[in-house]
Amino acid sequence: MKKLYKAFQLFNETSKLMKFKKKKRRIAFSIVLSNLIVGLDILIILFFTSFLTDTDIPYIETILSYTFLLPFLILVRFFAVYLDTMNIQILRLGIEEQLKKDLVKKIFSSGNLSSSDSYFYINVLCPNVASFYQYFTTLIGSSIQLLLFTAYIFISNQSEVIYIIAGGVLLYPFIRQLIKLGRQSSHVAFVENQEVSDEVEKIIENLFLIKILKKVDKEIGRYGSYLRNYYTAQVANQKYGTLNSLLPVSISTFVLAVSLLFLSLSFITLDFIGVIIRLFQSLGVFNKNLSWAATQFVFLENLKLTVEDQEKNNNIVMEDFDSKTLIKFNDVSFKYLSSDNYIFEKINLEIFNSKKYLIIGPNGSGKSTLLGLMAGVYYPSKGKINIHSNETAYVSAYPMIIKDSLRNNLLYGNETLQISEEKLIDYIHTFELYKDFEAKDLNKNVSNKTLSSGQMQKIAFIRAFISNPRILFLDESTANLDTRSKEIVKNLLSKKDFTIINSTHNLEDFQNYDYSIELSVTEEGLTELLFQDLNSTD
Repeated sequence: MKKLYKAFQLFNETSKLMKFKKKKRRIAFSIVLSNLIVGLDILIILFFTSFLTDTDIPYIETILSYTFLLPFLILVRFFAVYLDTMNIQILRLGIEEQLKKDLVKKIFSSGNLSSSDSYFYINVLCPNVASFYQYFTTLIGSSIQLLLFTAYIFISNQSEVIYIIAGGVLLYPFIRQLIKLGRQSSHVAFVENQEVSDEVEKIIENLFLIKILKKVDKEIGRYGSYLRNYYTAQVANQKYGTLNSLLPVSISTFVLAVSLLFLSLSFITLDFIGVIIRLFQSLGVFNKNLSWAATQFVFLENLKLTVEDQEKNNNIVMEDFDSKTLIKFNDVSFKYLSSDNYIFEKINLEIFNSKKYLIIGPNGSGKSTLLGLMAGVYYPSKGKINIHSNETAYVSAYPMIIKDSLRNNLLYGNETLQISEEKLIDYIHTFELYKDFEAKDLNKNVSNKTLSSGQMQKIAFIRAFISNPRILFLDESTANLDTRSKEIVKNLLSKKDFTIINSTHNLEDFQNYDYSIELSVTEEGLTELLFQDLNSTD
């Protein structure tokens, strides 16, 4: 009972998050259609039965005298089933659409989601949560059908209900165990699905390197093993769902057959057999959807955890304090949502105005994560970050290029600024983005397919310079630039009064920097910081 109550609480909480009230009309419509389908099924069964035997129920006998209604009833039932099926599918798709929109917004506001986590939540979590509500709605419909068929049998002959109850008692232990096993297999499938998503992301991000190093077969094999594990988990999932669908019908039909052969049961008539078979079908649908809803429930739990985490206080404080200090870390600890292990613990750090900082360290030490915390993109799991200025700019090794004009790409994020065409062209010349005769065409359409990696990098730098930020964040920002372009960037940066925070592997960048923050990973997996004044003579 406690588990059922917790499940109801979770369902209620996640439904509120999803503005589920707007979807109630479709569920109500499904309930109406379920009632209509049951009524039509009983009438159709009675019509067919009347051709073989007479009924002694006066009002039913009167209805059955209108035999021309039978084809009409069958046609109406077809459309009712069609409308019910489409209504549930539209409900599922509507929930998935809404969830994806909401989660994308939350990803932008979240402070501890990795890129792989974000991909997983959008492409895996959302469809499965939507499927849960599909199964849940169908479950309500099949529950109503069960009640109505049972009510009809009870009204016709109360002794028949005992038969149904006895069958339900016999089936309950089997069904309960199957649902339990199905839920366990669903959790395994959830984990394996996330592993597959992570592996796909890794392959796509490193496609070029994998081909150069001739590791294609190895990576395909690795991906195949992850896919095999996921496939195995999904087969187990399908197995329990199928058993839950077939078992009630098969066992009940078997018991009915034995009863007809070996027992003298006077209440078993043609209409009873028709209704009881239809009842078994509804029981199978009910059990199947109960099983699938139970197995998909794990995604509902993960949705709640995701949203709860994102709605926590982000511990980022924008405030005025000592003008010399732009960013201040106070006992900051951080871990990603999907991880149990902290990357940083109790970091204390200050970033001063108009100073230049280097963040260095091996791959995987958390350089980009630290940069994200400084920029307010990631939120501390514990502790607090005070930020004096939100006038920031960012240049990475993977600049964002939109499929639009060159002008709109240069002004991306700076649309409200009054930048003249001459100023933009001057920036293009300064960074040597194009040859002279190409530079004046700001309306030319560009994309990541028409620009080289170096050109995209230069566009990102131009955006940053246009915004004239207090703090400029650089993340391997010169990785795709040639020697000449690097010198241009260095000379331009040296003339600016920006506070520069540069995460890099390039040791040449040590020149003209004031401080370095060296990262190293301990045996426990934590990242330690070594702060060094590069101008100190000690």
